[in-house]
Amino acid sequence: MYRRNMLIMIGILFLVGAALIVIAPGEEKTRTKEVIKYRPVHKTDVLEAIADATVSPSQGSNETELKVGRLYGIGWITYVMFDLSDIPTNATIEAMELKLKSKVFIAEGNRWIRAADSSVEWTENEINWDTKPERYKRLDTQWIELMEEWYSWDCTNAPLHEGKLSIALELLEGMDGYVIFYSRETEYKPQLKVEYTFEEPYTDIVTETYVEINPISGAGAFLIIIAIILFPIWIIMYWRHRRRLIEKI
Repeated sequence: MYRRNMLIMIGILFLVGAALIVIAPGEEKTRTKEVIKYRPVHKTDVLEAIADATVSPSQGSNETELKVGRLYGIGWITYVMFDLSDIPTNATIEAMELKLKSKVFIAEGNRWIRAADSSVEWTENEINWDTKPERYKRLDTQWIELMEEWYSWDCTNAPLHEGKLSIALELLEGMDGYVIFYSRETEYKPQLKVEYTFEEPYTDIVTETYVEINPISGAGAFLIIIAIILFPIWIIMYWRHRRRLIEKI
């Protein structure tokens, strides 16, 4: 008898719990929260040289001119340095372009000027022909056609050294000639145009939908859980009773 009463009680608990959930459903609500996201940003910076110098075995550097060339066995190599440390460390550099403005050249001479990556271990006051940095990777070559014009060299493949870039300019092999460019002490300072992309963090407001449980509905769910727990117990008790009846037979 008590087993049947228990089964009835389990059924009542389940039905009452289900009824409470039906008559008092949860309320759908919304809430907002701040989420940190990242978006790609493309920027272009134009940097001015932090150092420039011309070295030659025959003379010192001129503060207002940068000379590149070779004449009667004497050569001139120009070095230009830029600081890129303000560019975000997670940036991907897509393009770098060195720009100098020509001033004077020998009309009949060689005017093919080559840019090459070089060490950054030099300063304007100490660099000379004997201590000039090594030139590493050849980057780009330009023919200087006109005076008082800006010329560009593609330096995208040049590696940075401790956040800095140093470029050496020298005359190609062949005929003698030279070109003089404006230095950073003039109004036409050497420039480096840098294009890069980086991930910029920003705060986004996200709206979420959720269901707030009604206390009555919560009580119904609790009754159903109790019924679910009691039902296996009733089954065990029922089968034990059946076994005893069979043993008596």
